[in-house]
Amino acid sequence: MKIVLASLFAASVSAASRQLDQNANNQAQEYDETSFLLGYEQVFLKCIPGMEVQNQQGEVEYNAVVYRMCPSGQACSSKGKVCSEGYGDYVVGLQQYVKQFFDQFDDDQNNNGQQDDGEAYDFGEYGECREINVENNQDDGEQVQYFMGPACTDSGDVRMALFTDQYCRPAYESDVKLEDLIGIEMPYSSGGLMDDEECKAYYCAVTNDNGEQELNRFCEELYANSAFKCEEKMEYVSAVNGMNTAGCEIVSELMPASKGGKGGKIFLIIVLIAAVAGAAAFFVMQHKKKSGASEGLMM
Repeated sequence: MKIVLASLFAASVSAASRQLDQNANNQAQEYDETSFLLGYEQVFLKCIPGMEVQNQQGEVEYNAVVYRMCPSGQACSSKGKVCSEGYGDYVVGLQQYVKQFFDQFDDDQNNNGQQDDGEAYDFGEYGECREINVENNQDDGEQVQYFMGPACTDSGDVRMALFTDQYCRPAYESDVKLEDLIGIEMPYSSGGLMDDEECKAYYCAVTNDNGEQELNRFCEELYANSAFKCEEKMEYVSAVNGMNTAGCEIVSELMPASKGGKGGKIFLIIVLIAAVAGAAAFFVMQHKKKSGASEGLMM
């Protein structure tokens, strides 16, 4: 009996040891998949209305965001331009992006010891599409449900809007004002939530209580839920998955020119100069022909 018990004990210890090793390996692999992001900072580029993307849970969103991972310290130049070397571009659902943005904002406030200001309505919850609780809200005798969530502006920024659809799809945006429903004005109704006119970078690395660097939730969740990745210009990539370029074609269609660059403007200027020069040459030639013809008649 002692031999049997000893064998069972040894087997259980061995199994537990293997389980611990497996857990450690899983954690190490998960870290290796995203640890390269510790050397990057994240920058919002553009909001894409009506683009359907899917997150890692298989949930579909109906607006998207293109964001960039820039090498740390190089995200925004002194002139406010986004990095143009060593970067990776990604596409993620708009709600996922705004939710993680609000969550990171809350984390930063808590870490800095700041408390909630006690506003009557917590709009931070509406990074995702959420229903607005409205009493006795009827339209032609039928109860109407309203949902609030993020949307894109025409310029590619992010705004908050009201919808009659639980997924906050663009086609179901409501003409009703939030102020008429609950007496509170809609924040960021015209945009400015991400302020895409100004380059703002968010470091992916944070220092924990042990003085060690780790990924913040913002970068980790965005990367995990990105539907398309284009890492062909990145200096550092995942040690496990390698360089992901599957989304480069999509990204190039969404962002034909680098944000903040002047490639398109320069090309247009060159075309205009060439057109003006060509027109001038044409008129000169025509003038010479007419002058030659006049001299021939006089002779």
